[in-house]
Amino acid sequence: MDSSAASITTTDLMLHQNWLRSVVRSRVDHPDQVDDILSETFSDAFEHAQRPAKIENLGPWLYRVAIRKVLQWKRREGRFRKLKNRISGIESQEIDWDSNPIELILGNEKRDLVRQAVAQLSGRDAEILTLKYVHGWDYETIRRNLGIPRSKIANRLRTARNNLKKQLTLLGLDSA
Repeated sequence: MDSSAASITTTDLMLHQNWLRSVVRSRVDHPDQVDDILSETFSDAFEHAQRPAKIENLGPWLYRVAIRKVLQWKRREGRFRKLKNRISGIESQEIDWDSNPIELILGNEKRDLVRQAVAQLSGRDAEILTLKYVHGWDYETIRRNLGIPRSKIANRLRTARNNLKKQLTLLGLDSA
């Protein structure tokens, strides 16, 4: 039952859907993500040039692709969780007790408003602002890690900053 790599069909992939769903579900904490991961797996199966030449090898190959997608999802979720924790101020902050208490209170309120504004941004906007201003990444580091062209980074940052300014204004904080 030899079949070329180009002749894998949707029906061939759907034959593996139920057991792949079980494999993915067993490895993911969030059941609502299972369909997304399976969708990415099947999308890769159609696009990937190195898929198996024999239909008998399709199952093991799909298993490896699905596991790789689960690991990628977990890495993404972990990075996002770390960014949210950093923005939320989970990390300890030193307080200068010698400064004016009113300034401390106002500073904390402003920080809270900025956190609220960032939480209202899209994930993409919050991500790029956090990488640039919290982690201090330069354009080259962002380009290398996100895999986007350098020219798009400037546009994304500009858009994200504008969206943040709008959110800050809605929250009553002067964005300057």
